[in-house]
Amino acid sequence: MRLLKGVMGILAGLTLLALASGEALADTFVGTIKSIKVEECGIAPGSCRGSAVLTKGDGVEATVQIDFASRLYKKIKDGDRYTLGALVITQLREGEKVKVDVLARKDGAWNVVNLVVQ
Repeated sequence: MRLLKGVMGILAGLTLLALASGEALADTFVGTIKSIKVEECGIAPGSCRGSAVLTKGDGVEATVQIDFASRLYKKIKDGDRYTLGALVITQLREGEKVKVDVLARKDGAWNVVNLVVQ
């Protein structure tokens, strides 16, 4: 429960930061990862950035940017509860179902704030 509250706090903080920088929370949707492209990777875990093409529930494809500030998680079943485990972009797989919160940038691109592998 504390992890969920922490995730919600991070989301709220990132939303405020985004609003101050001219970005706005644009959409939350469930979709499937069609492809992933890692564009740059550092040595440390979580230092990679790239993009993913997602097929939304209505069949529309959306390209989203995943950067160092993106929070990536996987739902882990623990008895009758779920917890969230942290991921990095290189652990994402094509075909995985995801829930995504994105920010719209001024240039029309979408940045991932939170991505949870279902």
